[in-house]
Amino acid sequence: MVRRRFAHKEIGRVRKGPGAYKLYAKNAKKPTYIGSSGNIRRRLIEHEGSRYYTFDVFHTKTLERAKEKEKRMIRINKPRRNKTYMP
Repeated sequence: MVRRRFAHKEIGRVRKGPGAYKLYAKNAKKPTYIGSSGNIRRRLIEHEGSRYYTFDVFHTKTLERAKEKEKRMIRINKPRRNKTYMP
């Protein structure tokens, strides 16, 4: 997956629908925050203007699959901005 620059233009290219996403701080190798949403484009717009620099998007068919993907990515990456993660 190619990281996209956290800009309104790039967010506009993201397809609406359920999915999981990773947000990265500038020059970060590991994700700083991982989340999921039923409308991933809208959720990224809500994050716009925050401390994040790039993002990855993983589209899914359902919100349930997006939540499962989010949990798996949090368990593997242990991002510092997620308050809790599943060990």
